[in-house]
Amino acid sequence: MVYSLQDFLKIETRFSWVDKKFLINKILELQKKTDDRRRSFLVFYEEGNQIREYINMDHNFTPLPYC
Repeated sequence: MVYSLQDFLKIETRFSWVDKKFLINKILELQKKTDDRRRSFLVFYEEGNQIREYINMDHNFTPLPYC
């Protein structure tokens, strides 16, 4: 999970395939779609270079730990 710019900068090179402008636009779009009582996530899959959105997840949602 990335909670801050510092967190992102530590792993940024692993996602060099992601266009930063695209990423910023996705984050801004997701903010508009997110309910105040819930959270939304952008998930990056290194294998296959995929990005998926998980919108309005319950606050108790816990993603699988990174192994």
